[in-house]
Amino acid sequence: MPALAENYTVIAPDMRGLGDSEKTPGGYDAPTLAEDIFALVHALGFQQVSLVGHDVGVSVAYAYAAQHREDVRSLVLLDIPIEGFGREEFSKQRGIWLFGFFQVPGLAEALVEGRERLFLQWSFSRGILQKDAFTPEDIDEYVRCYSAPDALRPGFEYFRAVPANVQRFQEYAKHKLRIPTLGLGGEYSGGAWPFFSLAQLAENPAGGIIPQCGHFVVEEQPEALIQRLNAFFSELPATK
Repeated sequence: MPALAENYTVIAPDMRGLGDSEKTPGGYDAPTLAEDIFALVHALGFQQVSLVGHDVGVSVAYAYAAQHREDVRSLVLLDIPIEGFGREEFSKQRGIWLFGFFQVPGLAEALVEGRERLFLQWSFSRGILQKDAFTPEDIDEYVRCYSAPDALRPGFEYFRAVPANVQRFQEYAKHKLRIPTLGLGGEYSGGAWPFFSLAQLAENPAGGIIPQCGHFVVEEQPEALIQRLNAFFSELPATK
């Protein structure tokens, strides 16, 4: 964020239910989450933005871009394809069974509660190539957040909203995005799958692969990602 902030204003909030944000009873579908971010952006006094989403954030970023087309300059998806447009095939090819586990109401919370550190460390070790990308302090912060009262449920609710997201995204896809879009994946994780999604959803998709990188693109290859983002943003038309 400091590197990008040299040229841009960076807004990076904890989405609904994550980190220290409010654990609401519902509202974890991507369109609702996108409205949260849209309201924040406008409350801060901004109109047009470029969106960058990673993991479940790709769904929120796409929903934002599809719902507020005149207010989005560009869209970047990192490492995960969008549900309904490659997510299912990607999960099957990569053997990602966790998505199904997370969607069972109440079960994931019951099994993980009290074992947050064990679960998070296992999750990070499975999806990462650069083993030192997460420091012990990073892990402690994740454990702190997910050990808070009712903190696990919102995290799993993101995955339980997938069927609703697919239905809405099928509607959005009837009108392709006209803004510049970029899909980047880690060489040993998402690869070209984000671009595969955008090729179905946008008129001007571009894509690329971050070498020597697993799922956690931001933590594993920050310099490579910053270079890609700066190059992409620098080619955008001037703000209206």
